[in-house]
Amino acid sequence: MRDTDPLYVSRVAWFGITFATFWIALLGHEAAHFAVAHSVYSPSELSSGYLPPRDDLFVVGAGPAFTLAMIVASAAASRALRQARAMAIAAIAFGMSRLVVIAPATLLNTGMNDERTVAHLLNVSPVLLWIVEALVAVAAVAFAARGGGLAHRRRSVMAIMAAIVGGWVSAFTVGRAIGLPI
Repeated sequence: MRDTDPLYVSRVAWFGITFATFWIALLGHEAAHFAVAHSVYSPSELSSGYLPPRDDLFVVGAGPAFTLAMIVASAAASRALRQARAMAIAAIAFGMSRLVVIAPATLLNTGMNDERTVAHLLNVSPVLLWIVEALVAVAAVAFAARGGGLAHRRRSVMAIMAAIVGGWVSAFTVGRAIGLPI
């Protein structure tokens, strides 16, 4: 089983794969905001410190849209590309963890996050927007799970969860220290 199953991964490997994927996905989410902002605003607008609100929806929505697209693509990859299955599962885990991290602020309508801003710009409920995202993520998990179970499920899930927690701790400490808008 060890040689033929791409999901026969040690705890340390699961932790490393998930932690690396966490940061790749987090930086991709933030890069989506950055790329869209630089495509819709002029350099003079970006350097002025004031951005006209005309394109806020695209800029703010780019991060969550990237994360949802990554979740869906990862679910498809987990079934189609057996050798990339561990990384796809880790990417889905990041997307799910992001939804968990933003849930209190979104569901209680306090604090600020991308979903609350997008919901305000679209004049819809942030709770409704979060539920739609959560349903997409749960469907991706279910789809990926139908492709076959994890070898040593409990051990693998614990390593994935530990890496996600480590990823968020590092994002809120190191990430903020280097200027990421997390």
